Amino acid sequence: MRTKATQSNLIKAGEYDKGCFLQDVATSYDRKSITTAKKRNFLDAMVHTLGVVSTAAAMCKTAKQTHYSWTRNDPAYKEAVESINNTCIDFAETKLFEKIDAGDTYSIIFYLKTKGKQRGYVEKDDIRSATQNNIVVNVAIPTGI
Repeated sequence: MRTKATQSNLIKAGEYDKGCFLQDVATSYDRKSITTAKKRNFLDAMVHTLGVVSTAAAMCKTAKQTHYSWTRNDPAYKEAVESINNTCIDFAETKLFEKIDAGDTYSIIFYLKTKGKQRGYVEKDDIRSATQNNIVVNVAIPTGI
């Protein structure tokens, strides 16, 4: 059994591969809380498709809308889906950090644009109001055109 380790240790050791990731995703939610086999099968497919709903739906021969209905109406199912998706994001972040560690310029820029905004790593101005005042814009639409 693999022990928990920090993300940087996993990257340096080259240990966090897709196999480990799938194991992490598969154990990221409580299977016993999912009440039907059809839902469990769909969640298993979500694990193997890295959270891609349309591919999981095709694997299970289930409509995507069914999955979204389960997500709306079954809190345990919704929690399991969120857990799978969060673990998929963790995996992608790990791969991103591997690229950053290898000196990949595009990965470094992407990371700084998304996580380094507060330090000025942005390409465009992000204008946000510091107050909660409403702004009213009046638009005149000519008639008879």
